[in-house]
Amino acid sequence: MVITTTLFAGLADFFEHHKGDIASKMAASAGYDILKKSLNFKGLAAKIKGYFKKEEQADQFIEQVCNQPVQEGEDPQAALRKTYEKFTGETFPSEFLQDLKTWFADNREAIQQTTTVSFSHSSGFNIGAQQAKGNIYNVQGDYNKGNERKED
Repeated sequence: MVITTTLFAGLADFFEHHKGDIASKMAASAGYDILKKSLNFKGLAAKIKGYFKKEEQADQFIEQVCNQPVQEGEDPQAALRKTYEKFTGETFPSEFLQDLKTWFADNREAIQQTTTVSFSHSSGFNIGAQQAKGNIYNVQGDYNKGNERKED
């Protein structure tokens, strides 16, 4: 089975050299729309905007990196280089990788926190974590309502 992840997750893992195995903790399907809610990409865009002809291209490139799938075993650096060159039509600047690495290091904690999934619904309750030696049954609502036990 071939496992795919996003280029963003692959880069996060690469920059950390597998410390804490960020990529496996980060939801591989967390695309740009999810990541932008928990990560401040404005700092990254400001850091890399000089590598593009127009400022808005930095935002577009970040979105592409967050959404682009990468196959298991594919080198994230090579994928980034290829993506940049295809996106800009220019040669990949060596300083670009260092600027990305700095941003990833500065935002390491926020990136790791993208593994925290929060659910929102209008009734019931959220259970963060459960451990038991047997089955756990989560019943939402009053399941005995109308079926009160009658004493004989």
